[in-house]
This record gives sequence, structure tokens and C-alpha cells, in this order.
Amino acid sequence: MLKIDTHLQIGEHHLNHCEDYLLTAEIGDNILLIAVCDGCTMGTESWFASALIGKLLKKISREIHFRTLREPQLVEDLSVLEKLILLKLFSEIKEIQQRLFLEKEELLSTLILGLIDLRKQSIKGIVIGDGLVKVDEKTYDFDQDNKPDYLGLHLTEDFEKWYSYQSQTIDNQFDKNIVVSTDGIFSFLPYEYRELEKTINAEEFILKKSPRNFKQKMLYLEEEYGLKPTDDLAIISFEFE
Repeated sequence: MLKIDTHLQIGEHHLNHCEDYLLTAEIGDNILLIAVCDGCTMGTESWFASALIGKLLKKISREIHFRTLREPQLVEDLSVLEKLILLKLFSEIKEIQQRLFLEKEELLSTLILGLIDLRKQSIKGIVIGDGLVKVDEKTYDFDQDNKPDYLGLHLTEDFEKWYSYQSQTIDNQFDKNIVVSTDGIFSFLPYEYRELEKTINAEEFILKKSPRNFKQKMLYLEEEYGLKPTDDLAIISFEFE
């Protein structure tokens, strides 16, 4: 049995918009796409950039899903599929940028993209910027010292050259569980002064397998420990039960 849990929450230091976005989509019968995006706070209306990337990935996933009815080989190799999706994403964003006269600062968002093969129990992922990926008990923390890379910075570059330079990648088999999260998972702090005798590592608690779902975990951290994320948070968990 497949269980997917997601959670999206505005950070306590953000006032108007949640600048994160998350997406799950099916591609063919056995391929699942998961993605989280984090808009740049110093950019212009960065909620738009992360939402745009998410909406385009949904569109691209649907288009490829229909193509697999005629071309089932499209989903046989996750590496080929990932490159195809990113190439189409680049092309779509550049077209929208030109049509809407968007500045570079309006297209700044990180992206964690994961493709999961349910039959082979494998994941192929790429991290453009920072965030977290957990595959079973192995956690990958991508920290770019508060100066994350953004997809929108590379739209004028040659795609093949840009893609060949990507080093923040995941290519793993898995047994039970996969989690992807924006860097908001590292931002939990007390939101009010409270006398508490106990402490907790919020990141470890959120990632730990338990009967609680993400929403319940957030409420528990808030009520029992006075902790909330100060940055926006988008998190997806995928689990075989």
C-alpha cells in the first residue's frame, strides 16, 4: 500500500504569501513525480516563481503521461525522463518569460525534483538550490549557506552544458520511505517565550516515521514545545506500508 503525505505552511517570518510550493503527479502507471519549490525571499513576488514551476511540472507530467500510451519507452530510464522533463521546463519558462516580459528577479525559485519508479523501487532526483532529501534512513542535506542556486538564473545558458554541471543529484534504490523538503525544515524556533523543561530536535521529529502525519506533527511541536517554522515549509513523504 502506497501512502503519500504532504504539508505546506507559511513561515512565521513571512507576512503575505507562502513562497513554497509542492507537487505530486503520476507519469505512466509506475512513475511518480514529486517536487518542492522555494521562492527567493529577496526576489520579486517569489511565490509566483515557485507556483509557476509547480504548475508547469504538472502540465509536463500530464503531457508525458499521455505520450507513454504510444511511447512506453519514455519511462523506462529515469535519467532520460528527468532530462526530458527539465528540458521542457526550461523551454516553457523561457517562453512565458518572453511573453510576459518577466525580469530574472521574478523567476527565482529553488527546485527539488524526484522521479520514483514504483516497480524497481528507485529514485532519480536533482536538487537545484538547497533543501533536504531522505531515502530510507539516509538523509541528504543540501545547504548553500543562504545563497542558494535558482533555476531562473540559468535560462539564458545552453541547457546541455548547464545540465552536465549538476552535481546535487540523487540516484538510489529504496526500501520503504522517501521524504523531500524545502529548507524550512531547518527553521523551527520558539514563537513565544515559554518555560519548558523538555527540548526536541524538530527536524528529526518531523522525519521520524510515526503514526502522526505532518499536520499533526506541526501541531504537536507548536503546542508541546512552542516551535514553529520561521521560514516557509513544503514537505512530501512517500511510503510503502
